[in-house]
Amino acid sequence: MTANGVERAVASAGKEHYRFEEHEGRTILVVDYRESDRALLLERVRAVKEFILSQPPDSVLQRTIVHDDPYPTVWMHAIIEAVRIQKRYMRASAVVGLRRLKPVVNAVNRLAGRKIRVFDDEESATRWLLEESEGSR
Repeated sequence: MTANGVERAVASAGKEHYRFEEHEGRTILVVDYRESDRALLLERVRAVKEFILSQPPDSVLQRTIVHDDPYPTVWMHAIIEAVRIQKRYMRASAVVGLRRLKPVVNAVNRLAGRKIRVFDDEESATRWLLEESEGSR
């Protein structure tokens, strides 16, 4: 399915917390986890995980936007498990907005064996994702 076809499917399913952006001929999955409702946050983690598991291996470039406030422990466990399960589908992941919790991201990288980097802004994150995708062309 094309990125536009996927976008239409996602939009019709009402998944406002993730979308697709085209940059230099590459599709980046943008996920927004800036949510304070714990149940909704867990639902978002599950929905994004299911979507990623439906993609070809080593294909997903993901930019995740979070807030700097502490996340509930239950969410952290859910995201670490999702990150671990999604590993074979991911090319690279960039996180924007987690500066104070950078040690958490480092721990997730170690536990899940993933390549995830933290950035201060979306532009820097997107540039890095495009550089990481060069091997996939």
